[in-house]
Amino acid sequence: MDNLSTWSQRAQKLALQLPHHTQTQLNGHRIVLNQSLWIEWIGEKNLENLSFSGSWSLGSQILFLALKEILRGKSLESAKNLSLREIESFLRDRNSEAALPSESYQDLSEHWSRIQAQLANISTTTLSAGAYDFPAGKVFALLSLSEKIQELKAFFSSETLLGLRRSGGRIELLDVQDFDVFIALDSGSVPESALLDWLQLKLCETYREPSLNLIPESFS
Repeated sequence: MDNLSTWSQRAQKLALQLPHHTQTQLNGHRIVLNQSLWIEWIGEKNLENLSFSGSWSLGSQILFLALKEILRGKSLESAKNLSLREIESFLRDRNSEAALPSESYQDLSEHWSRIQAQLANISTTTLSAGAYDFPAGKVFALLSLSEKIQELKAFFSSETLLGLRRSGGRIELLDVQDFDVFIALDSGSVPESALLDWLQLKLCETYREPSLNLIPESFS
């Protein structure tokens, strides 16, 4: 049981707000850490809202609320470069005294580097994602290997897959052999079998080639 009386007044004030925090999906960029822990960034370039859910410790939940205050209206670039020490310092009453003990947010400490990596991925894909159309005059089967790779990379980084990235997922082209397309896939919060069925259909439709075959493997 956490002894809140030893925590800073700012931390205690945020603790009182926790019962009013809605732990629901807000249709933003979801970062799924495991089956019971996720956070969600709302906003394309700048933070509009931040949600979290799961069995986070009390200290971690308070730091999430502090992060929300620090970054409201600011960019993903700001978030991915922010350290937990800076977030904790924001809650201090005195610079020389920690706002809350580090063991109270140990779970967030363990996941922070992964959260930052996924924020960097969201930042990159949000800025670069655009519409993709396979040129009408091209035939996939007649493309060279380098042309196939170029076209497929453009497809996988396009806004077509933005929903997957918002759900905490990732996809990366590994290789192409004739009509076999090898990918590394992390489906995030989306059921993998349903995602693969949709991807297979979308790929065949986009390239007007029913023989295309997706072969997935997990990120190493």
